[in-house]
Amino acid sequence: MKKKRLVYILLPFICAAGLAMQRGFFVHHSSRKNVQEIQQNIEKLEVLEQQTPVRSEKEDLTVKRKEIDLDAAQQKILALDAASVDKAKLIQLFRNTAIAGDSITAGCTEYGYLDDSIVFAKVGVSVSTAGELFQAVRAATSNTVFLCFGVNDIEAYESNVSRVIDHYTERIEGLQQAMPNADIYVQALLPPAESVTKSFYQYRDLYNEDLQKMCSTLDIQYVDPSFILEQTPELYDEDGVHPKKEFYPLWLTYFANIAGLSHEE
Repeated sequence: MKKKRLVYILLPFICAAGLAMQRGFFVHHSSRKNVQEIQQNIEKLEVLEQQTPVRSEKEDLTVKRKEIDLDAAQQKILALDAASVDKAKLIQLFRNTAIAGDSITAGCTEYGYLDDSIVFAKVGVSVSTAGELFQAVRAATSNTVFLCFGVNDIEAYESNVSRVIDHYTERIEGLQQAMPNADIYVQALLPPAESVTKSFYQYRDLYNEDLQKMCSTLDIQYVDPSFILEQTPELYDEDGVHPKKEFYPLWLTYFANIAGLSHEE
């Protein structure tokens, strides 16, 4: 009798304990189910990220620049009066850039079209001997870099164009590592005047073809302003290689247009 009475007394507590245990089981089971669902969702997102590459702002700008109508841009430059180009505006446009090259590039500062703080040029320099220039470019805080080498390189190596491309590739990879957000433009080897008979110029087309391939491999831009000298040969200096002062405002304006430089940058 006492045992039966004890059972009746304890029964509510036993039921309550059982209910609590049962509830705890479902809560635990539900929580575990939620964790599993979250993990599955994370795994799905990771798969989607791998299937859909994220486009960076730089990539978007690159695509936009590839859509430029080059014929229209060239005609615009050829119609431009060099004397009407404002030097102060050019300096302002190029303030966040760096431009490196040989004696042709040096004319930018010699004629006062660019500030010497952004021009890294040396007479007679080639890509293989331009270590200090590239080091100076890397140290600059530039959004856009223009590389304008070629004449001294092809004169030194002639048909061994691959040697030049190897040097150039190594230099550019160094820039990309130091300046990952900078847009890099490589200029084609400019043509000489018809009067120039230097034999190494016979490799110019091959040189430019390999430059284009290099730019494609490195995901940078190739720019060819050769049309300026080809269409206006009066802009050659007496040696038929270096351009006159009037070439520079056209050349730099073309660079600015192709690179999308603006006063707001």
